[in-house]
Amino acid sequence: MLLSCLQILTGCPKDDPVVDKVTPVISSVSIKDGSTIGISTGTLTIIWSVPVIVSTASGITLNGSTVTAKVQNKSMEIALGTISYSTSYTFKIAVGAVTNKNDGAPAASYSLSFTTEKEIPVNPTIPSTLTFNIDDSPVNSNATLPARELYEYFKTNFGKNTLSGSMSGVAYNEGVNGVRMNDFIYGKAGKYPALTCYDFIFYTHRGDKYASGYTWVDYGALVANAKRWWDNGGIVALMWHWHDPSRTVDNFYTGATADNKVTFDISTALADTNSQNYKNIIADIDTVSRYIGELQSAGIPVIFRPLHEAEGSYRWGAWFWWGNGKTDRAASCKALYRLIYDRMTNHNKLDNILWCWTVSVDTQNGNDALYDYLWWNDVTTWYPGDDVVDFLGLDIYDDSGTKHGSHPNLFKIAAMLGGYKKMVTLAETGFIPSAEDMKANGDIWSWYMPWYGNYTTSQDCNADYWKTSFSQNGIITRDEVTLPK
Repeated sequence: MLLSCLQILTGCPKDDPVVDKVTPVISSVSIKDGSTIGISTGTLTIIWSVPVIVSTASGITLNGSTVTAKVQNKSMEIALGTISYSTSYTFKIAVGAVTNKNDGAPAASYSLSFTTEKEIPVNPTIPSTLTFNIDDSPVNSNATLPARELYEYFKTNFGKNTLSGSMSGVAYNEGVNGVRMNDFIYGKAGKYPALTCYDFIFYTHRGDKYASGYTWVDYGALVANAKRWWDNGGIVALMWHWHDPSRTVDNFYTGATADNKVTFDISTALADTNSQNYKNIIADIDTVSRYIGELQSAGIPVIFRPLHEAEGSYRWGAWFWWGNGKTDRAASCKALYRLIYDRMTNHNKLDNILWCWTVSVDTQNGNDALYDYLWWNDVTTWYPGDDVVDFLGLDIYDDSGTKHGSHPNLFKIAAMLGGYKKMVTLAETGFIPSAEDMKANGDIWSWYMPWYGNYTTSQDCNADYWKTSFSQNGIITRDEVTLPK
């Protein structure tokens, strides 16, 4: 009987049952794999399925260096330490570095990658004086001889003289309301401006001379007028109010009425090269390329300024569709600009182009007073790159209080953006800048170009000032242009 009781007390059977160990698994992580984080994030928090301990501290690393992990029950906090802007990081946990606190079961290996935010540059101090070191040649290394000669001509004059310029109205008739802009200027000043700009505003969306389009547009006018201008000693510039590539509406504004508002999204179109919208973009670029190609065949170099005013305004946002992408507006616009450059230069073999990017800087009440925002971050974020830009241009209209002022601060901001390697131009303006002010303030724009219509012909703007400007020292008119023809 005693033995039987002892057997009962010691238990039967003789061997203990086997209990499976529980492997820790991760329930949640505070940083998502592939995400971008701020450099002040500080810690990475991991929640495990069971209480854990760190068995091998050296098995927990960030970019190969051991990091400190603090554990409390199921929660693990990893100190990220000092991390840098615009850097890629990989966090790793080796097999067995973390174990189940209760039964010692090792966790599997784990890896997490993330990047850090780009540093937002504070607004730098605008320098009182500038020292330029302009690029020796155009960004297109295959530029034609006339294009290289035109570039050299602008470079020789930059910082000394300003070429006068004018918008030629819309290219199909060179005029607005029956008034030919350059003829008006000649009537006022007795001379023509050195440079004139034509707009491809009606040359895409609903067709051109290569397809079916607006019946009232003379699609041959732009090339014919540009050739005549060049043959008479002038310089040719081109721009493009690009109509909705999707063919949905006949407009280029994002703020138009609901039934005529462009909602085209660049980021979506560029993401799928097989999409109809992408094909439409390519078709439009090729259409414009054919006209520029006719000018190249005639030996005429041009200044081309696509995607102007893309940023719009810090306060009001973008007013053109090319600055209004739904995913990262700046990145989408830059990708589109570089696509235009690549398609025209490398695919369509257009080597007669000098490229101009328009810098947008939001001002407050004219007088170069900058609106209170991180304008340096804005202009640098949108800049497509030194390798695809010959000129940096600004469009300045907010100057009602400074008629014919030279805008030195805005000039200097554009110069800073290009690292003082790019020539700076007043690509659009409400008022012609005074040559005396430009010399006094050190902001001698490469050229100036008032917009057409009232900006050219109104007494409130420039009607009588054309003669004043053309008579000032340092302003070049068409008869004074010296280029091989």
